[in-house]
Amino acid sequence: MTVTTWDIARSVVDVIQPVKMLEGGGFEVQRVLPTPQLAALDPFLLFDHLPLKDNGPGEAIGAPEHPHAGFQTIGAVLVGSNEHRDSRGNRAVVHAGGVQWMVAGSGVMHSELPGEGLVRDGGPTSLLQIWVDLPAEQKNAEPAHAALEAADIPTVVLPEGARVRVVAGDFHGQHGPIEPLTAIHFLHGFLEADGRIHHTIPGGWNALVHVIDGSVTIDGRAIDKFETARLSGAGDLHLYAEDGAEVIILAGQPTGNKVVRYGPFVSDSKTGLIDQVTRFEAGEFGTIEDPVS
Repeated sequence: MTVTTWDIARSVVDVIQPVKMLEGGGFEVQRVLPTPQLAALDPFLLFDHLPLKDNGPGEAIGAPEHPHAGFQTIGAVLVGSNEHRDSRGNRAVVHAGGVQWMVAGSGVMHSELPGEGLVRDGGPTSLLQIWVDLPAEQKNAEPAHAALEAADIPTVVLPEGARVRVVAGDFHGQHGPIEPLTAIHFLHGFLEADGRIHHTIPGGWNALVHVIDGSVTIDGRAIDKFETARLSGAGDLHLYAEDGAEVIILAGQPTGNKVVRYGPFVSDSKTGLIDQVTRFEAGEFGTIEDPVS
């Protein structure tokens, strides 16, 4: 009998334990990638989760002006607000449920900071930052940026007790508004008690499930809050939450690139990396007009 991928459930290869790191202006994140367990999962190069934090007036901090080259960034605002500025003149503020997407490509300077009102008055924040590699032929793509608020992102309500926001890729007939230059699925799921999510992931794609809150079961294995499941390479994803949960589902088509990285620079060769750093040091990435410190 022929077995199709529809008949196969993706299993958990391993469970990634996050590593606490200081990023940006000094805020603490739970780092999923890279960690000693997993340096990267093509095409995903970095995954940071800023857990829920309550800030007093003047306490909210972000990532002041810094360079990027050779990949794409996705900044998802779970709680609070986020202001993006870059050296190409893009500027946008998004709020809870919103997403900032940027192609760093050939090189750009940018900042991601809490919204002005959040800094002034204080309040809760929680964010995700994800780096997605670019196909080799797109490494020097023209930098670009898009900002979406929660209302711009479609939501699928499942009869199995779950709802899923489709940020990128396809899910149950909905297509996400973010169109990365690398084929990925970015889904933000909320499961009620006894809720289930079924998702078909193309064969050969790499996939992760990160638990923001609660606990889920994948193929009989429990994944708890802040943990991340790396999934096997074939079949469909079946998620179950006995008591409810909030999750991020990431899946992507591998680029096959060699990854050569140095801080915020990512290339597929040492020569390419040296070129990025040289151009940055020569000022070719530009500067942000009216930067916020």
